[in-house]
Amino acid sequence: MRVRPARAEDAADLAQVHVLAWQGSYRGQLPDDHLENLSVERLTGFWRTTVEAQPDSGQMCLVLAQGERLTGFAQLGPSRDADATGRTGEVEAINLRPESWGAGRGQLLMAASLSWLRAAGFDRATLWVLTTNERAQRFYEAGGWTADGREKADQIGGARIVEVRYARELAPGESRAEDPVSG
Repeated sequence: MRVRPARAEDAADLAQVHVLAWQGSYRGQLPDDHLENLSVERLTGFWRTTVEAQPDSGQMCLVLAQGERLTGFAQLGPSRDADATGRTGEVEAINLRPESWGAGRGQLLMAASLSWLRAAGFDRATLWVLTTNERAQRFYEAGGWTADGREKADQIGGARIVEVRYARELAPGESRAEDPVSG
């Protein structure tokens, strides 16, 4: 297993992980027809554009690879929240293939994400999670994240969803035995 920056040629694999992770994670939380209509073909274009824009956007997509097979990804960048300072980064997305859940791969990907955010100059990080996604909330809480009391509502697939914001400090002295991101 290694974590590395995404490349444009990873776009189809990123889209596949995206679809499988959402279909596995959000069943019963988002409308079934929305999940069934997620398209690897449509998302491939999104991921290609996203990855190609990274050098100029201040964002980073990290992938977790086992050999040539991508098992997960994290999308990172400056916080998009109106109340954020310039020193607040955001984990915009972190997704794994469902067969990788519970095997420590999410922890590896999150450690690399936090390392990247620290190296990019952020001293605080946030992320948003569905209030109904208890599995993800347990994962984040086990990693030192805490709900900070902010919530937001949105629409996905015609359904109203509510997300809660989690945050954590990125202490400069935090243990980094080795940089988990390789180029």
